[in-house]
Formats: sequence, structure tokens, C-alpha cells
Amino acid sequence: MNKKQEIVLSVSIIILIVMLVLLLVNWKLCIAVAWSIIFWGGIAIGIFAITKRDAFDSFIKEIFPTRKKQEYTASQTVVEENTTDSNQLLLQIEGKISELEKMQKDTLNKLNNLEQLANNIASRNDSVQSLLQQVTNQKQSVENRPFSLEQNRQNNVISEIVVEDTDSPQYPITCYAQSVDSHNPLGFIDRNLTKNRDKSMFEIIVTSHTDATYHLISDDALLDSMVNMFNPIITDSSEYDSIPVQVNRIDTICDGILQLSNGVWQIIKKQTIKIS
Repeated sequence: MNKKQEIVLSVSIIILIVMLVLLLVNWKLCIAVAWSIIFWGGIAIGIFAITKRDAFDSFIKEIFPTRKKQEYTASQTVVEENTTDSNQLLLQIEGKISELEKMQKDTLNKLNNLEQLANNIASRNDSVQSLLQQVTNQKQSVENRPFSLEQNRQNNVISEIVVEDTDSPQYPITCYAQSVDSHNPLGFIDRNLTKNRDKSMFEIIVTSHTDATYHLISDDALLDSMVNMFNPIITDSSEYDSIPVQVNRIDTICDGILQLSNGVWQIIKKQTIKIS
């Protein structure tokens, strides 16, 4: 215990003894004195703390050493944290050094491989020179035969033309359809056309890859089916003047005209028929 602590303790004991004596003599006076000490003492301490801040802090530190201990503990904590950060930084530096050493080793290995490759190329230089000479000779041989090359090119073009002509379809082509199976646009769907005439109502004559004509098949056996399916077999595909009460025959006066567009043989002009 230092000197200032002894003084504070002595003053506190004296005040306590005085207060006990006053308490025994006159308790009301004791309370008044206590409040007066607390009030004026608080004001004095406040003024001292404001005007003499450094001295007040020094006094408090000496009276209450616990604060010093707390500050020491805080500073010790800061030191420990700094030590921990330093250790982590040291580990990071060591890790970077290890990575650099590994990169250096890899670079040396690649350089060794390049050196070995260069040695192999140098040892095969004679073979490369021989191959280069052969290529040069072949180039000169080709340059000396321009007519033969041109003739070969012409022969290839002629062969391609012959192949294309062989693969081209031979017009006219006859197909059949059961009904007008496309309504927007009105016509016949190309993939539904067939080479089989059985049960077909229309005969389509394809004259090119985009043009064709069509007409009803003249077959008495199909007449009943046409009459029973008058709409849409007749109305969608044909133009006609009048319909008799009894239908005995349907004749094509003029073939209809078709044009292929987006996979549909579109009706450009309907066929003209006579119903009797």
C-alpha cells in the first residue's frame, strides 16, 4: 500500500468515526452532515477531475491498482494478437516461398525438356533437309504439268455434272391424293402424296420441282364416294356451274394448277368440272 492509499484510508476511518459519534448523539444531525459531505465532496471531486484531469487519472490509478491491471491485461492481449498476426504472416510467407520453389522446379523441368527437344531436332536436321528437298522436287514436278492439272479439273467438273443429271428426277411424275388435305393454304400436302392409285380421288401430274396440275379421277366406281363426300371433295377443289338433282357423271373440263410452297402443293387455279 502506497502513501496516498494510506492517507485516503485514514481520512475515511476518521470520517466514519465522526459519523458514528454523531449518530449516537443526534441521528438527524448525522444524516445532515453525511449529505453535506457527499454533496460538497462530489462537487470538489468533479471540479478536480475537470481541471486536473491528468493528476486525477494518476491519483485514481494509484488508489485503485485494479485499473492498472486491466490496462496491463489489455496491452498484453494486444501483444498476443500482434504475435498471432505475425505468426500467421510468417506462415503465409513460408507458403509463398514454397510455391515459388515449386514453380522454379517446374520451370527447370520444362527448360530441360526443351533442351532435349532441341537436341533431338538438331540430330534429325539431316532428315529434315532431305524431306525439304523431296518437297521441292515434287513442287517443281507439279509446276511443270499445268495442262495435266487443268485437264483433270475439267474431267472432275464433267463427272459432277453427270452425277447431278443422273440424280435429277425425270418429269412428268404422276402422284395421287385422296382429298384436299391442306386448307390454309388450300391444296395437297406433299408428304401425303402416293404412287398408289387405289382409293385416290385426285391425279396430280408434277411437271417440275415447283409446278403441277391435277384433276378428278374418272372412275365410275368412285362416283358414289364423290357424291357422298361432295363437300369438301368437290367444293374445295373444283369450279362448276350447276348441280342436277341426280348425279350420274362428273367430267373434268380443265385441269387445276398447283404450285409447291413450304411443303404444300397450293391450288393456284381450281379445276373446272361438269356435273351431269
